[in-house]
Amino acid sequence: MPTTTLTAKRRRIVVVLALAVLLGVGLAYTGRADATTITNLSRVQYAYVTTYGPTLICAAIAADPTPAGAHTIGLDVMTDGFTEGEAIDILNAAALMFCPDRIALMPKEIPAS
Repeated sequence: MPTTTLTAKRRRIVVVLALAVLLGVGLAYTGRADATTITNLSRVQYAYVTTYGPTLICAAIAADPTPAGAHTIGLDVMTDGFTEGEAIDILNAAALMFCPDRIALMPKEIPAS
């Protein structure tokens, strides 16, 4: 019986730690993007995010970590045939998945200026 109790305690500890991590992640991302940003992507958008998110999008944001830099990247995404709203979703999903420290830089809109 002590082995069973120990296993049950370990499971509880793992569950509590997992919930703490999820709560922490939820508190960290109080900005525009959340898990629904990723689940609401089309297959084409998701493929774009997973292909270009870690290599191009996050690298470009790291090179110019400003709202203006994120705006420029959004314009680049739009030149690949995405609408403004789709580009915003792609940027938010890429940041959420691959460079969460940059989520606050993601634009709410991408005017063509």
